[in-house]
Amino acid sequence: MGNYITEALLEERVKSTRLASLASLTGAAKTALLANVIERAEAVIDGYASGRYAVPVAANSLCEEWALVLAEWELYKRGSSANVAEKIKDSYKDVMSQLRDLSAGKLTLPVPTAPKGGSGGSIAIRSDAPLYPDSAMSGY
Repeated sequence: MGNYITEALLEERVKSTRLASLASLTGAAKTALLANVIERAEAVIDGYASGRYAVPVAANSLCEEWALVLAEWELYKRGSSANVAEKIKDSYKDVMSQLRDLSAGKLTLPVPTAPKGGSGGSIAIRSDAPLYPDSAMSGY
């Protein structure tokens, strides 16, 4: 199971008849193919997000949609027909553009996500007594 989508969600998106034509596999072989496709799609997302966020990022609808589009693209690339539908190509191009924007800081994720390298914790600071206490600064 992936971080952003599941095999069941991908199968629902692609529909069983289309999936059968794209990947003429059944049983464990089909499950392995879907797991591999999901892993590859999520690796692309994490690769673009990793410059700014700790990955995997928190689950959100945007990452889910990206993963579905990228996984669908992977299935079409592996299919027996060399023809990829224009809407699939266009969706893929849009997602890749959005991922480049994410990486460049032009797009942010729609959920609170820890920035890379930060945990959001606090620190305690100790110091000596002030050189000029409040009572000495009353005329200034």
